[in-house]
Amino acid sequence: MENNKLWYEILESVKSEISPKAYNTWFKNTSLEIKENNSLVIYAANEFASDWVRKNYFTLI
Repeated sequence: MENNKLWYEILESVKSEISPKAYNTWFKNTSLEIKENNSLVIYAANEFASDWVRKNYFTLI
């Protein structure tokens, strides 16, 4: 449950910084997992979406 709350808060921040179309395209179908070493893993719909989010929105996240 902690993952969902954290990711919800991050997504709310992202929503306020990008267009609704960009949000729906790149973030709507994502999820977050916190690993044992406290690293964050963001899952996207496919590898292309994952690469795009990493390259274009990493600093925003």
